[in-house]
Amino acid sequence: MKIKSGAAWGFLGKALTSLSIVITTALLARLLTQEEMASYFTIYSFVLIASSIILLGLNQAVLRMIPQSIQLCSDSNPVSIIFKSLFILTIPVSLFIFTLLLGQSFLANLLKNLTPISTVLHLTIAWTVARVLQIFVGEVYRGYQNIKKAVVFGGVLSHCMIVIYLYAILKLGKNIYLENVMQVVVVFIIISLLYPSAEVIRKRTRKLQPASKVRASAILSVSIPMWISIVSYTILMRIDIWVVALGCSSKQIAIYGAASELVKSILIMSSILAAFLPPLISELYYQGKKKRLEKLIRRFTTIAAVPGIFIFILFWIYGETILGLVYGKEYVQGYNILLILSVGMLVTVLSSMAGFMLNMTGFQNDHMLITVTSTILFIPISYLSLKHYGSIGVAYSLSFVIIIQSVFMVIAVFRRLNIIPVPAIKITKLVHF
Repeated sequence: MKIKSGAAWGFLGKALTSLSIVITTALLARLLTQEEMASYFTIYSFVLIASSIILLGLNQAVLRMIPQSIQLCSDSNPVSIIFKSLFILTIPVSLFIFTLLLGQSFLANLLKNLTPISTVLHLTIAWTVARVLQIFVGEVYRGYQNIKKAVVFGGVLSHCMIVIYLYAILKLGKNIYLENVMQVVVVFIIISLLYPSAEVIRKRTRKLQPASKVRASAILSVSIPMWISIVSYTILMRIDIWVVALGCSSKQIAIYGAASELVKSILIMSSILAAFLPPLISELYYQGKKKRLEKLIRRFTTIAAVPGIFIFILFWIYGETILGLVYGKEYVQGYNILLILSVGMLVTVLSSMAGFMLNMTGFQNDHMLITVTSTILFIPISYLSLKHYGSIGVAYSLSFVIIIQSVFMVIAVFRRLNIIPVPAIKITKLVHF
């Protein structure tokens, strides 16, 4: 019952988060100018990349180490792990703040087509740090197997508050600017962190025993390998808007950003499955049930692929209409970018279980190598494409690289596990249907 409840909450959380992000950008497109939307997409991308770097994989470390500590009754109790991880986090957070303050003139020159970075620098820092804590809190609750709280306080609560606020502003006809939006986002994230903060403090004062201890090196030995893969994947999926910002006008940046955010809806089902599938993969693999594992993987890949293919077809037939409905007629010009990116995203969905399989069966180094190589490959290719073909060239580059990445992930799974992690479609069933 607990597993089913956790899966249900994980499903609900991912669905609500994905939906709220689309609604948020749709509302912002009606409240902000295209120049401000260009800045918003670029800053949002920066926050996602920076937060993944700052975390050092500690969110994944606590997710793994807390249940282990509870089951083994080790000296390194869960509260000690949490506070030691938070202590480690102070170092990258401090370095991030110092680096950003020191390099603000460089950023302003780099992104000269956007809102002056100095006007929102303090809010960018606050947003990034707040997001780091929010991600960390969500994984702590997941470590305690409290999926309900992980979902609520790991992002859903703040996202829902943001959507309600922006909808109210739109209905009331009030004016709002990028700086106001960032202030609201930071405030709502902080509000969502108040209860978890109080709960962790109570655990610290009541449950931590004097003998409990955990070394920072023990935590980092778990976190760093996963961190490299996470950072590489985040950069690959989010740095394209920054490449576009290097050589395009704010209008082109906004149009690219809108198409880029919308196309990620193809990945919604894959992200939902990621909430509860990885531990099941690990369990079946280490029990030696490879046939059952292959059947499960191909079934879930099919489940992820069906809505992905449906959305893909919708984009190709009604893409212009959808862009106009979601963002407004000014963004219809992003249709070609939407189509190009959708091809890469569809291939990603069709092979979406491959990465989970490598990570959860002891072959995370293969996953890391493929992801890092793909990211390194994308940056020069996209920059050269930008010079010759503009934002369309960046879209082609991203689709090309993530298709190559997906193919190599499938090959790696087949070589290591002799399993083909692609949708299970039987011709006979299709004919009878």
